[in-house]
Parts: sequence; structure tokens; C-alpha cells
Amino acid sequence: MEAINRLLDRARRGESEALSILYRQFLPGIFGYIAARVPDRATAEDLTSEVFLKMVEGIGRLRASDEASFAAWLLQISADACLSRTRPLGRRCVRETRGTPCKPSRPGSGTKRRDTR
Repeated sequence: MEAINRLLDRARRGESEALSILYRQFLPGIFGYIAARVPDRATAEDLTSEVFLKMVEGIGRLRASDEASFAAWLLQISADACLSRTRPLGRRCVRETRGTPCKPSRPGSGTKRRDTR
């Protein structure tokens, strides 16, 4: 298998074969990361697609040249995608199981603040 630093250099130049190899190599891990944080498979698939589109769009600006840095960058994009999908829904935590909302992480975090002026 080709070294990751060469793949990243080729991908930065827009070579579709290098982008495809990176996609296939990192897809299982990124999908698994996202699937563990969202309520259903369809959402996980949508977000995984968004992550790899952002990878293609941003790889030219990426300075990472090793696998760990590249993987960390993809995981950050994944975390941001999960948060952006769940924030508009007003949830305090990402995952809901069997239709039961997650509990607030601290007392009062799920309630509105009262104006004490």
C-alpha cells in the first residue's frame, strides 16, 4: 500500500485515484465513529457522505502529512458534522435510544434560564 504522505500529496493535487484510496481506507472508521453518535443509520450515512465531501473540498489546505494527523482532521470534521446535525434539534446529547431522550448532563441544563432582572 502506498505511503499516506504520498497519497495526501497526490490528493492535494486533485488526483481522484488518491482521493478514492483515502475514502476507502478511512470510510469504515469514520462511519463507525458517526454511527455511534447519531440515532439512526440513515443519518450516519448522510453525515459520512458530508464528511468525505468536506475532505475533498479542504484537502488542498490540509498541512498534515502523516496518518495520525489526517485521521484526527477527519475525526474533527466528523464530530463537527454530528454536532451541527443535532444542535438544531435542541438536544443536550447526541444519541437517543429506543425513543427515550438523553438526560441533561448537569442539573438544570435542560431548562430555560429565568430572567432575574
